[in-house]
Amino acid sequence: MARTTPCSSPDGRTARRSAPAHVLLVLLLGVLTACSSDGPRLFCPLGVPVRDASYMVRYDGQGRDLTNVLFEAELIDVLVLCSIDQDDESAEVELEVVVTIRAIRGLADQSREANFNYFVAVIDPKRNVMAREAFDMTVPFEGSQSRLRVEDRLETEFTIPSAEVSRDYKVYVGLELTPEEVELNRSRR
Repeated sequence: MARTTPCSSPDGRTARRSAPAHVLLVLLLGVLTACSSDGPRLFCPLGVPVRDASYMVRYDGQGRDLTNVLFEAELIDVLVLCSIDQDDESAEVELEVVVTIRAIRGLADQSREANFNYFVAVIDPKRNVMAREAFDMTVPFEGSQSRLRVEDRLETEFTIPSAEVSRDYKVYVGLELTPEEVELNRSRR
């Protein structure tokens, strides 16, 4: 997977999005549906945030109260855009995955940045992992900033047999968490 430059805005808005994600997705699905008249209809794979890996709180190691929080991070949007080039035997699927994360600076933070990783995995209809990659994320808190939204764009491609339906593939995205952080998320439900 190739990575493009992250984008953020100090006022908390996502900087490179001109329309809400659901509007773009609906428009894109409509175009893909209209273009496919022979064989199976091809759609962009669905972007799925991993529920137990969509939120994290990192502590300074001195305790677990509000004064020990370094930062919080939350996966707030996964948008998958694609182009599909199909012939009789296979289809090349090129994906652009746009991941939006909100970061909040904690009281214990001295570095003025949040450092964490997230992962992106492409899953086939039989739930096999076709590709999985982790990405480092650094969110700088400049000046008096304490909340930011950052956007990261990734590109990848894969080939599927023409007989398969591309919407049966999924793109899972989540924050890389420790087992303790996963259990904390599960207990918060």
